[in-house]
Amino acid sequence: MIAPMLTPPPSPTSSSRERSARTAREATRRRKSLQTVRRYRACVRIGAILTVLVSLVVGYLYLITRTTALDDRLLAAQSEHARLQEELVTLDDRRATLESRDRLFQLAGRIGLHEPSAFLIVDVPTSGHHEGTNSPFMTRIQHLIPWLAR
Repeated sequence: MIAPMLTPPPSPTSSSRERSARTAREATRRRKSLQTVRRYRACVRIGAILTVLVSLVVGYLYLITRTTALDDRLLAAQSEHARLQEELVTLDDRRATLESRDRLFQLAGRIGLHEPSAFLIVDVPTSGHHEGTNSPFMTRIQHLIPWLAR
């Protein structure tokens, strides 16, 4: 059984025809715009996916480049450290050779130095002139008060 319609169907009048014509035009315009959007939506999705992939690859390459550069710097620093260690050992050996007692005795003999035969303690007299007492005022005060001169 078919249910009866509660409202009667609209009668075809001029206003309903205009409404249906406007609706049809609007529907056509909508379909065209949706078709355009659908057409470009795939291109936009592919472009976005490619952009993400390319940025990931570029980021990966950047990190690899940085790591390689750091490795190169580390190797250069290690080789420089090894070279400096070798130079340090060479210089230490040379210093030890130059400071050896046998070499110093030979050098002293060539120059004419010898061990002292007597040791003397010499007392050097002071002139009575103390450093910092150059002004006449200080000299007068020192003469007036003898304990300041000490």
